[in-house]
Amino acid sequence: GATPVWQTATYRLAGMTCEACAQHVEHAVQQLPGVQAITVSYAQGTAQVRFDAQKSPAAQVEKAINGTGYQIIPRN
Repeated sequence: GATPVWQTATYRLAGMTCEACAQHVEHAVQQLPGVQAITVSYAQGTAQVRFDAQKSPAAQVEKAINGTGYQIIPRN
């Protein structure tokens, strides 16, 4: 099989209002193939994802996060 391409990405998220929101995002992203770990901090408004870019490109991870209804804040 293909060699994993591990990437760690940290996203800032808008719209999380509670701890359950953070868990919702974690759950959604964990469904993706190749996601090894995800840590969402409601307090900091961030999501850190470690994933295999061969199986789930960053764009797919971002799509999964945005699909939960919380927006990724683009970096300037």
